[in-house]
Amino acid sequence: MPKQHENDLLVIRNPLSRDFSETWGQQPFMVPAKGEKVYPRFIAEHLAKHLTNAILFAREDEMAKAQGVRNLKHTIVGNEQIRKEVLDKVLPSVYQYYLEQPHQSEQERQAKQIEEANAAYANQVAAKAAETPPTETTEELDDEPETFVGEPKGTTEEVSLLDPKKKKPTKAQLIEDCEQLGIELTGDENYAELVAKIKEF
Repeated sequence: MPKQHENDLLVIRNPLSRDFSETWGQQPFMVPAKGEKVYPRFIAEHLAKHLTNAILFAREDEMAKAQGVRNLKHTIVGNEQIRKEVLDKVLPSVYQYYLEQPHQSEQERQAKQIEEANAAYANQVAAKAAETPPTETTEELDDEPETFVGEPKGTTEEVSLLDPKKKKPTKAQLIEDCEQLGIELTGDENYAELVAKIKEF
């Protein structure tokens, strides 16, 4: 049998018909009613001690009521043999010894940490994108229509910023429109900014 270690994983069993909870380091740990949990030895043994007390006090109260007396003056709670029998049932087995648990190297630990961090970051980005979906107006203004090589010059096809059925004007056409309308340009405007200037005119 491997040497005991405080981080051995022990099975703790709760025979009571109610959930049992006890704190360790100000943190609560629970074992469900008629159920089992696995905890490190130092937590499991702490829980088992208090769970055993709860079981023995409940058993003593039942016997006192059956005998019609107020209490049995801890004749069961203070009985070491009975306490050991209950404790053995509360802690029935070792789930895994610490020395037999798989251990990660520093490189493996860092790789897992990076993987988890990237997964969390990707989820955060996806959640943020879902909260602020791009609007149709933004997509329309950001996309400058393509100008195809070899397109015949002097094409008289109608263009429009407002009519979705018509072709959108090119950036060059927008600049020409601004000049005809007397709109001052810096020469650094992008397609969306040119559209905004024309609509504001």
